[in-house]
Amino acid sequence: MIHLLRAITYISLAGILFSCGTQQGEQKGEKQEQFQPEKYLALQELRMADNYRSLDEAFQNPNEVYKLILYDKGLKNLPEDIDKLTYLNTLELTRNELDALPAALGDMKYLQSLYLAYNNFEEVPEVIRRLKRLRRLEVSNNKLNSLPKEIFSIDSLVEFNCEENRISRLPASFYKHKKIKVAEFRGNRIDKLSPAIAQMSSLEKIDLAGNRIEDLPDSMKDMKNLKEIDLKKNPISSTRITKLREMLPGIKIIY
Repeated sequence: MIHLLRAITYISLAGILFSCGTQQGEQKGEKQEQFQPEKYLALQELRMADNYRSLDEAFQNPNEVYKLILYDKGLKNLPEDIDKLTYLNTLELTRNELDALPAALGDMKYLQSLYLAYNNFEEVPEVIRRLKRLRRLEVSNNKLNSLPKEIFSIDSLVEFNCEENRISRLPASFYKHKKIKVAEFRGNRIDKLSPAIAQMSSLEKIDLAGNRIEDLPDSMKDMKNLKEIDLKKNPISSTRITKLREMLPGIKIIY
């Protein structure tokens, strides 16, 4: 009986010690996972960072990879453990065969530039909405019919490129975004802009060439930072363009 009690006591103590050790390990892990601002590179630093051009090369030095350039690699999917590239800032996936992205991508807290042009996306992957420090997103030349309102809940976004898709309406959340500076919608099916666009206090350039726009809202005269609007190949009359140029004297209207 005494031996049995001792055995039970030993097992209980071992369990407690294991539990404490696990909690401490988790706490250490949490500390290691804290955001490190110096790993979120400034644009000039990012330009100077090494370009990794294959997944094999990147996974050999996962903590050294800030830019991964997988241009025209024939990729149909990304590895599920892509988040092992902890400090990845730029992911270039243009001209592949992707139609989805792994859930782990949403855990990449340093990702600030994501390029998905010329793929097979029929909708913007939901996982992108979790990239709360994303600054540049390109989804041009895909098969998108609409844009989810949640994409524009990414407050950090400053450049958005959605050229050559099938978009006919922009969600209300787009017009509420306060940080987007450049918005590119060339070659879609947009026929009008909401007067709410005047709320976009940071917008400097909007490319609407090759759409179905016949007019612009008068509220755009209140956009203090807007510098350029591209309206080439839209069914808008030259008479209206003249009036818009008079109404918006500080804005370059390309027609």
